[in-house]
Amino acid sequence: MSDASRDENSSSWAVQASVPPRARAAARARGKHSGRPAKLTEAQVRALRAGGESISEVVAGFGVSLATVYRALREDTQAQAS
Repeated sequence: MSDASRDENSSSWAVQASVPPRARAAARARGKHSGRPAKLTEAQVRALRAGGESISEVVAGFGVSLATVYRALREDTQAQAS
């Protein structure tokens, strides 16, 4: 692997790693999200639960993995319980 391609692949990691943990915690306290955006929105999860579609249909329809669908359902169930 050349140095140029290594630099391209690690640039986002380097930027995130250069932000001090205290600054990330302060941003989280202000309601800022750092990290990868969610593949499924809350509205999509609600529609998924109300629609009665099978999990495989949801996976194919949204173009996400099986784990993503189950994680979204679990998080939605936990949010409703609290």
